[in-house]
Amino acid sequence: RRALFSWGAGTRGQLGHGSEADLNAPKNIAALSDLQFEAVHCGEYHTLAVAAGFLVYTWGSNIFGELTQGGKGSLKKVACYTTPHYRGKNFRDARGGK
Repeated sequence: RRALFSWGAGTRGQLGHGSEADLNAPKNIAALSDLQFEAVHCGEYHTLAVAAGFLVYTWGSNIFGELTQGGKGSLKKVACYTTPHYRGKNFRDARGGK
């Protein structure tokens, strides 16, 4: 069984556990427990994960709208933002930045 874990500073929801709490030990990201990932990229305040089938999941700081198609503000919960516009694109080389 595969699982995705996160820990560290969570001040902007970047850990994906639905809160902004810091974690001192690895914790499974429950919202993603049934998925397999091609890649995971962590920025200082947000995370981007590409699941099998090239579904893109994002969470964390979104102050400039960089993680969504629309709204702004931190995403405390994991959200999938693969829209028809992005389907079929190659996300194997996607990178999350600061």
